[in-house]
Amino acid sequence: MRAGGWERLLRAVGPPLLFLLLSAAFLWQPLLTGRVFLPTDLSYRYDYLWKMHEDDPGLTVAQNPLLSDVSDYYDPYADFAVKRLRAGHFPLWNPYIMTGTPFFASAQAAVLDPINLLTYLAGPLRYWTWGAWLRLALIGFTTYGFLRALGRGAVGGIAAGVVFMASGFTAVWLNYSVVTVLAWLPGLFWATTRLLQTGRAVWLAWTAFTMGALLVGGHPETEFLCGIMWGTYSLYAIFAAYPGPLKRGRTLLAGMGLLAGAATLGILVGVVQALPMLEFMLGSDAFTARAGAPPSFDLGLTAMRLGVLFFPNFTGTPPGNTYWVAGTLTNFNEQTGYIGLLALGLAVLGTAAYWRQSKMVRFFAVWCVLGVLLAVQAPGFHLIKTLPLFSVGHGVRWVIVSSFFGAVLAGYGLEAVAGMRPRTQRLRDAGLWLASGALLAFAALLAVYLGVRDGYWDLIWGAKLGHAEMARLLYPTRLGLQWPVVFMALGALLVLARWRGLLGRASLSVLLITLLYADLWTFGSRYNPVTPANEVFPPTEATRFLSDNLDHYRLAATINLLRPNVGMTFGFRDLRGYEDLVDQPFAEFYGNFYDANRTPVFDVSRKQSLLLTGVEQRQLNMAAVRYVLTVRKPRVDGDPRPYRFVLQEGRVALYENLQALPRAYVVFGARIRPDFDGAVALLRSSQFDPSREVVLDRGRETPPPPALNAGGVPVVWQKDEPEEVQLQTTLPAAGWLVLSDNYAQGWEAELDGRPVPLLRGMAVFRAVSVPAGSHTVAFYYRPRLFYTSALISALALALVLTLGMWSAVRKR
Repeated sequence: MRAGGWERLLRAVGPPLLFLLLSAAFLWQPLLTGRVFLPTDLSYRYDYLWKMHEDDPGLTVAQNPLLSDVSDYYDPYADFAVKRLRAGHFPLWNPYIMTGTPFFASAQAAVLDPINLLTYLAGPLRYWTWGAWLRLALIGFTTYGFLRALGRGAVGGIAAGVVFMASGFTAVWLNYSVVTVLAWLPGLFWATTRLLQTGRAVWLAWTAFTMGALLVGGHPETEFLCGIMWGTYSLYAIFAAYPGPLKRGRTLLAGMGLLAGAATLGILVGVVQALPMLEFMLGSDAFTARAGAPPSFDLGLTAMRLGVLFFPNFTGTPPGNTYWVAGTLTNFNEQTGYIGLLALGLAVLGTAAYWRQSKMVRFFAVWCVLGVLLAVQAPGFHLIKTLPLFSVGHGVRWVIVSSFFGAVLAGYGLEAVAGMRPRTQRLRDAGLWLASGALLAFAALLAVYLGVRDGYWDLIWGAKLGHAEMARLLYPTRLGLQWPVVFMALGALLVLARWRGLLGRASLSVLLITLLYADLWTFGSRYNPVTPANEVFPPTEATRFLSDNLDHYRLAATINLLRPNVGMTFGFRDLRGYEDLVDQPFAEFYGNFYDANRTPVFDVSRKQSLLLTGVEQRQLNMAAVRYVLTVRKPRVDGDPRPYRFVLQEGRVALYENLQALPRAYVVFGARIRPDFDGAVALLRSSQFDPSREVVLDRGRETPPPPALNAGGVPVVWQKDEPEEVQLQTTLPAAGWLVLSDNYAQGWEAELDGRPVPLLRGMAVFRAVSVPAGSHTVAFYYRPRLFYTSALISALALALVLTLGMWSAVRKR
């Protein structure tokens, strides 16, 4: 290969390889140790089922207590998705939590995310490392590509890519679906920019593909914010910024057409996820759960959030067990938007250098400032959640905006500084600006330290730590707090060294990029802990017993015992569950068994027994809850007889509910209650016997025969799969087969192979009318909207791929 060929190859392959290496360095813990990139060590501190091993030699537990969503929510979901796909089934329904709930439509599983589909092949444990590795590299490389499309050089692109890929927001949300979505944002901006510049079909295809990938990423709130960013950028680019092809013969209408075409194709690619999720959301408790009064402005809280943006460890860190702030600012993840003080200084320099000549820099700067004001909930900006659609989530997530555009501006700034000649006043001023910023930052930290030490400011903040401990935490020599200042000061020294002629342009660029990366690596590379594979929810005596005996029944457990969703990894059906979207009727009827915002039945703190009322016991019986894991002995209205002791393991005891109904059973009487409230009132009545009658939402009311009840007619299980249940039974008279699985849109019933009406039984379950004789009753989950939207997305994706390949071949 000729020299020119090698150069072209290096330009093409070098940047993605660089970001793959930088991503690997950021993930040094799982890659070098071979451990699982999961915080399941939390179970040894907070779950009684494993807590007895907390002090075992060599076991490090609760390295980051704030990441419980990863271990208790996302890991069980990934485990379930991988196992179902490996078995040759697409995971549409989750039968293991809350008597069943849509799995794919819940969105956060992000089953169709391209990186997920690729890394699922590594298995449910190694998937976490490889998924994080590819996402970080993708974020860095596509941010680099976006800067290059904007006309910046390789240095500016690499700097921007480094800052955004390793930013604080990316680091703390790395194993959440937030970053699953965010990983495609820079690529969408890159592709859109090139589409508007060239009008080529290949960039239209890439714009549509990245938008579709973003929409199947599984986090609606992040998708909403990314959509706002992309929409405003695209419109601004068309109307204000580009003097390129759109002004050389292409009409404004043509540019709008390109954008509309790409957006339409992208939405169609992602509609397979968007429409089922929307359908599920409309029937869930999402809107009532998020309803609330407008937030009030809190100056202290705003100041604290602003401080965390500049000094990420200002409020302590969860991994270091130094998290001290009390009150409402109690989630480190929700506040973190750090991109580095050095990066912020460079972003200011980039804005100043390009403000007049680049309309895009003005756009980035304005949005960056707006993002900060919205994230810290400044006066007036805290009311953003009261606007239509903007109530979808946490206002502090606006740090996505400030982080991305701040990283872009940092790339502009580094390129501007690197392009300044030695001995010039501009370069000297840039170095002095960075040095002044470092001094001001150190002075601010020193003032806070003195205020705590001598003025007892920590008492005003309501710090959770003692006064002396707070003073030690904020001591000026504590590097965890001072790293941002150190890296900014080192950056200032490098710029001044370049001004003095001691460094060349390339050396300055490489060293500044190294500092930018080192700053963020120091903060974020250890935030997500690792766990040995054999310590990821290992089986216990209780889980072994349940695996052998639970069969088709369900279990329930007291708070902090087999934490909700963890049972999915063992294949246990749990009445409880942890999910953002919950079917509205189930949330109303069974919410007090799992919802921490209500008075949870299984909260046994400060209680000597697990006290159940007769109504609560009837609810457990109807849901086929046969076993209860508890740290307190269960009693029903003071009577312990409904429960039989099974085993004891440490503080954990397993009891069998002797009154539990089978998950599938037959009754011969029916009461009709078309309205939900009427059905619930009847079910809670002590005069109602669920073993003899079923409450239906429609049909004909019949009294049960005196001698027939649920225990008199056996039901044989022929198949019990997530999306298919088959039962066989022989009835002496016409009756109803009740399946205590969630009645949800998409489920259909068949009797002996013929479709029959599926009724809502017991307010939240399924029921089918069955005539006398031997019959097979089958339930199938066939959500029509999913199949329709999947067909639309498949056709749209095929068109996108065809456009991309046609454009590439045509160019050749």
